[in-house]
Amino acid sequence: MAKYKYPNTLSPSILLMLAAQQRGYSFSDMPDLDGLLDQVIAGAIPIDTTPEAHKRLLRAMQNADDQKAGRVRLWVEDLV
Repeated sequence: MAKYKYPNTLSPSILLMLAAQQRGYSFSDMPDLDGLLDQVIAGAIPIDTTPEAHKRLLRAMQNADDQKAGRVRLWVEDLV
């Protein structure tokens, strides 16, 4: 099994959230992340840590918050 190196400038919690978003976890109904946390700590899965991945994570988390609050957000990127 490959051991992936993650940037040491990112906290484990950010790596976990990036991994969850990239694996299709729903932030509206967050499941138990123990298994995913073990894989992140062991460096067993690839995680995209680019600025674009951070933007996708932020958008997914904002969408989940909006969904819980019953709001619809207009994203400029969707209009272009």
